[in-house]
Amino acid sequence: MPHKFELSRTVTATIFVILSVITALFIIYGSVEYRADTSRPVAVEGEIDLTTWNLSNNTVPLVGEWTLNGHKHYKIIPSTFEPGVNSETYQLTINLPAHNDDMALEIPYLPSSSSVYINGHKFIANGIYSDTGNIEWKDQIISLVEFNTPIVVEVKVANDGEYFLGGLTTPIKIGNYSVLRFDKTMGVLKEFAYIVVFILYGLFHMSFIRGNNRATLWMGLYCIQVAGYVLFWQERHLLSLFEYDWEIFQRINFGLIYTGVLCFWLHSQANHFRPWVSTGTKVVAGIVSALVIVAIVAPIEIVSNTFVYVFAPVLLISSTLKAYIFFDAYIKKGGIWLVNFLGYSVLAIFAINDLLNHMEILSTGLWVGEGLLVYLGVQVYIIQSRYNDKFDETAKLNLDLTESYEQLKAAHDSTDLALVQKTQFMAMVGMELRTPILTSYKMLESLEGMDLSKGARTFVRMALEDLEPALILTEDISDISGLKYNQLSIRETSFELLPSLERLIDQFNTTHSSKNVTAELSIDYPCELSKYILTDQIRIHQLISGYFNVTLKNAKPGDKLFVRVQVSPLKMGEKSHTMIIELMDEGPGMDDQLKSKLQSVLNDPSHTNPHFLGSPGMGISMAKHILDRMGGTVSFRSKAGIGTTFKMTIPIDLSDTKDSHPNLTIDTNKDTTILLVESNPRMRMATKSLMAHVGVTVTAVDCALDATLHFERNQFDMVFVDCYLPKVNGFEMTKQIRDIEKLRGLTRTPIIGLYEGNIETVEELALEAKMDSCMSKPLKKDALFKKIQAQNDMIPNSINLLLPIE
Repeated sequence: MPHKFELSRTVTATIFVILSVITALFIIYGSVEYRADTSRPVAVEGEIDLTTWNLSNNTVPLVGEWTLNGHKHYKIIPSTFEPGVNSETYQLTINLPAHNDDMALEIPYLPSSSSVYINGHKFIANGIYSDTGNIEWKDQIISLVEFNTPIVVEVKVANDGEYFLGGLTTPIKIGNYSVLRFDKTMGVLKEFAYIVVFILYGLFHMSFIRGNNRATLWMGLYCIQVAGYVLFWQERHLLSLFEYDWEIFQRINFGLIYTGVLCFWLHSQANHFRPWVSTGTKVVAGIVSALVIVAIVAPIEIVSNTFVYVFAPVLLISSTLKAYIFFDAYIKKGGIWLVNFLGYSVLAIFAINDLLNHMEILSTGLWVGEGLLVYLGVQVYIIQSRYNDKFDETAKLNLDLTESYEQLKAAHDSTDLALVQKTQFMAMVGMELRTPILTSYKMLESLEGMDLSKGARTFVRMALEDLEPALILTEDISDISGLKYNQLSIRETSFELLPSLERLIDQFNTTHSSKNVTAELSIDYPCELSKYILTDQIRIHQLISGYFNVTLKNAKPGDKLFVRVQVSPLKMGEKSHTMIIELMDEGPGMDDQLKSKLQSVLNDPSHTNPHFLGSPGMGISMAKHILDRMGGTVSFRSKAGIGTTFKMTIPIDLSDTKDSHPNLTIDTNKDTTILLVESNPRMRMATKSLMAHVGVTVTAVDCALDATLHFERNQFDMVFVDCYLPKVNGFEMTKQIRDIEKLRGLTRTPIIGLYEGNIETVEELALEAKMDSCMSKPLKKDALFKKIQAQNDMIPNSINLLLPIE
């Protein structure tokens, strides 16, 4: 089965060939005038009445059948005389309208031995009026202003050695003088332009001759021969301006046709791939060469007969056969064989045209139609001969490139699909991990608020501090499918730097003691500075732990990792302190290629695939994201065999106080009631416990339907609702509550939306649903306290409450 590319090309070429043939036939038969056409004036020996015809805007060709000695002639002048007849006279009487001042006749080309008489006045060849100079006859157009009606036209043809084929090739025309002159001028211009085009193509083609490229030479000569063919074989507008010998004209005419076709055949010699085809081509070329000699030396009668009875049939049979052969070759092989097929099809149509004209089956006005067909043949062969050896090579290369492109596209699509699936898997894993971690965190937070011993409370606080980084990390992972530059959240807290980092280093050394890989910490923190720093403690830990996890992949037993931290005092003009973290290893270092790849990640992390994500570290791409969000920078240096150093610079503020966790309780005489809507049972229980410790009364439900029923039956001071409840979500539930308030004329109740992830995903929906505020889960006890306390401080009957989104 052929390749789909070859099949497509074959179908395209076949359609093109069919359209070309239809176009050629349309051109041919569109110019045919059948003798049986009775809708036009018929000129016979006798009289024709045109008194009722409107001749002001259109020319009328006077054509029809002529019968002489029982033999029908379609031409106005017969192509041959009967034996023993030396001359003939044809007379036509034309009755014109009364006003014929602007009428004129166009007499077609006549041989030098023939003459035309109009009302007894004799006109000889090439527009010369022999009797008087008062009548204008220019370029065969005769003004009838001086003639009386009826107009009597006599055509006398003598057979005194002036034998010619075809007689008059165009009819006598009558019409408006200016219209006939315009048509004549346009015909001359078109014919002249046509000749120039073919001569230029011939010279252009021969300019490509290289070495013994005979095919190019033959094709160039063929183009010039076609120009000569147009000049001598068509309507001969240009030739009518000059006097020349008729017999020489005929010899040159046939000689040009023969040599043009011979050049065509010789050009095609290089394209034969079957021995018998090559032999047949040589035979045809030999016959045509002999006909060239005949056209030069033989009597003119023999020249005409050999054209009709030898050349035209041989051309028709051979070109048709070769057109079939090359079409078959194109279907099987493609490439250059298409242009061969088109070229020989043109020659076959040319031969059919001449045979049909001679047999008087039909008459064709084909100087335009034939010209277009021959032009097609010349055009395709110019391309074919110039790039003969390139076509198949280019087609094969194009096929290879197409196959390579399809393979690369399939590989690219497969890679993209795998990356999307990996990202979706990681997001799903993050969501699955987040639920139990978040629930545990909330329960521990509730436990912290209970009556515990000092030691138990310390352990609970340590567990919360360990769970918080994991919770933040799972939030980042769960949102990885929508991760974009500058979307990571930064939570600033004040903490003591040395104990925080020492605890992180101790955890690393304990966890990886079996690998015999240790980390050492050194901190340069001037004593005159405030004790606490203000930045995101969790993100600082992620940056360092991410470096540890990446480095461990290439670490060997006994290797050491070094963490050096320096906090500098404020300098003149600076608004914030600077913390420099240097992370060093004793690994193998990086080569130039790996360093270049890493630098490209640091230059543009937004185009880095999420597979840089590590656990629990965030990878170099995510580290760059974190530092950009914190306003910091990162650089590195590495040398093969020595190790790699990453340097991170982060702006920080200092504080004299540490963030505390006071025992927050609503101190008010009012019993604050809250409606909590949370679908996750464990999260609902943990959040309800947290709210209870703040000192409020909580009604907890798991769906929007129950929530609206409770709201209709009871009065609540605040509503906390999960934005993404199943079935009816929190936004829709808020709209339902607002409708209830409006219908009953109730005071607006503050509704707080609870969400996970980035605020950008819910902010617009919350405002549209007329929520008053949003809070990120898990809820912080101090943030919850502030939110409830702010509500209790408001005027009881206030409306249009709009708290800031947190």
